[in-house]
Amino acid sequence: MSVFTIFAILSFSGISDAATVITKKEVTISYGEETKSTAPVYLYAGQILGVYVDISSTSGKTHWFIRDSNNIIIKEGTTDANFTTGAPVGEYRLYFSCGSVDLNCSAKGILSTQQP
Repeated sequence: MSVFTIFAILSFSGISDAATVITKKEVTISYGEETKSTAPVYLYAGQILGVYVDISSTSGKTHWFIRDSNNIIIKEGTTDANFTTGAPVGEYRLYFSCGSVDLNCSAKGILSTQQP
């Protein structure tokens, strides 16, 4: 088990007291990559989305966002994140986008569906 996996489990441990993780998808963007996303997760009625983002690059140009299957962005940011949020039933992905000219971005993220 990688250090990132252990950290991600620990970071969700506070949430898991109140929610059970149903589906979890991970994504990593590295130097030289412009855009990257998780595989889709499907949010069913009564579930919530869990979001974990760890930005390790210092360029300040790493942008994350959650997009639904209609290409609507429901949450976004440029800093680390660890939260849950409600959203309509549907399919979602967590994206990373690098705005640095030399593509000097690195970050890891998890998008999960959870049952409160």
